[in-house]
Amino acid sequence: MSKSVDGAMFLGTALPSSATRFGSDEVDTFGNRPELKLIVGGLSSPSPLRRVRRRTLRLIRMALLVWIGLLVAVLVFTSLTGTSIPRSGSQTYVVRPGDTLWSIATSHSGGGDPRVLVAQLERELSGSTAIYVGEKLSIPSNKG
Repeated sequence: MSKSVDGAMFLGTALPSSATRFGSDEVDTFGNRPELKLIVGGLSSPSPLRRVRRRTLRLIRMALLVWIGLLVAVLVFTSLTGTSIPRSGSQTYVVRPGDTLWSIATSHSGGGDPRVLVAQLERELSGSTAIYVGEKLSIPSNKG
C-alpha cells in the first residue's frame, strides 16, 4: 500500500487516521513508528553513456599512472646504477687509469682535431675536466 504525502510517495504501512505528524515524530496510536520508505522520483541508475564515459576515464587514469610509474622506475634505475641512456650515434667509453680528456679525444678523433671532442666531453662533464677511473663517458661517433 502506498500513500502520497506532500508530493512524496511512501511505501509500507499506511498512517492510521489517528497518527500525529510532526516531521520525524510520527507515532501511531500504539506508540510505534511506522516503517516507511521514501521514493524520490527521477533517481535511477546512470545512463549507459555515462557509465562508458566513467569507465573510459578510469582506464585513461590507470594507463597514465602506469606510464608515470614506469618512467619513475627507469629514472630511479638509471640513477642507482650510474648508467645513462645512450644517445643515438654515440658510444660509451669507460675511463681507465692514466686516461685524460686529451688522450681519450686523441684516440677517438679519427685523426682529426681532438680539441672538438675535448670541448664536447667538457660540456658533458658540466664544464669540469676532472674524470675518474670507471666513469662512463658518451663519445659521439661522428668523428672529425
